[in-house]
Amino acid sequence: RTRTRTRTRARTRIDFHPQVGRKKVTHRSEDGMSRKVKIIVAAGVFVAALAVVGYIFFAPQPTTTVDETLADESAERVRSGQFSGEDAAHDVSGTVAMYRGKDGHFLRFESYDATSGPDVFVYLSESAEGKHDEEAVRIPTPGGVGEGQATMRGNFSVPLPKDLDAKKFRSVIVWCKRFGVQFGHAVLK
Repeated sequence: RTRTRTRTRARTRIDFHPQVGRKKVTHRSEDGMSRKVKIIVAAGVFVAALAVVGYIFFAPQPTTTVDETLADESAERVRSGQFSGEDAAHDVSGTVAMYRGKDGHFLRFESYDATSGPDVFVYLSESAEGKHDEEAVRIPTPGGVGEGQATMRGNFSVPLPKDLDAKKFRSVIVWCKRFGVQFGHAVLK
């Protein structure tokens, strides 16, 4: 005949099985959940929270592809450059040119494409090496998400502020503000 004795100490249940020769220990809390179930539930909540935080901070912004023609045909090209990406994860391609038009200076992007990121903007820099620095000036991209993020792709123009001395800038930089990472640059020559 099989006999099972059960003895309860605090919140631990110990079952003795004489024929099997072993004991089974089950830990239960006051609410009746075992420690293993609590750990699994806590791990699931942690993974879900991590996914939400990851999406908020790392999700790339949606992009828009445009094919605008040059609006000011009489504009004079001042300087231009070819974009190059910083690495495989942060790539930028296409060309950019600075023009002087009847309404002031503007940047013209041709065949522009860049890796999507969560907080990417276009900057003008005085650096001839194409490096972002504290003196770089953020240029809001019309049609860009949020505060003028660089979410457009293709062919488009970006007007420069009228009070900006466009002649002193030597490069255009694509920079992720949130993580302080440069995606790419074009040296203007």
